[in-house]
Amino acid sequence: GAGEVKANGNSNSPKSYQYSDTKLNPGTYYYRLKMIDSDGSFAYSSQIEIVIGVPEHFALSQNYPNPFNPSTKLDYQLPVDAKVQMFVYSVTGELMETIVNQVQPAGYYTTELKHTARWSSGIYFIRMVAESVTEQRSFSAIKKVLLLK
Repeated sequence: GAGEVKANGNSNSPKSYQYSDTKLNPGTYYYRLKMIDSDGSFAYSSQIEIVIGVPEHFALSQNYPNPFNPSTKLDYQLPVDAKVQMFVYSVTGELMETIVNQVQPAGYYTTELKHTARWSSGIYFIRMVAESVTEQRSFSAIKKVLLLK
């Protein structure tokens, strides 16, 4: 994929730019710049190599946006291959939805809660449980989310 950073306009002085590529899966990525002048001519920089490792620990981030309507996203990370289950419960403990229920490789993930049309406004709890497939490591976390209609 390509990202773009707007230039500072015409200038002969050195300028510094930065670009963030977030939530990449573990692996090796190659980047280079394509610099385009105002007359349409362009040149490429030399290529650089970036190696993304696996996360160091399990984590479940707070959902965004929060409060939400009708959908919200959750980021989580796995340091090892794991059986991941993510459930949504009402404040009375009723299971509303299973968002994730599968074995996933170590890495960074985003999932979405979006089947909320029939739900009433209020607080819900998202519970994530992850069990390593190869070792005795497990993780669980609960996040409180707010649906506002």
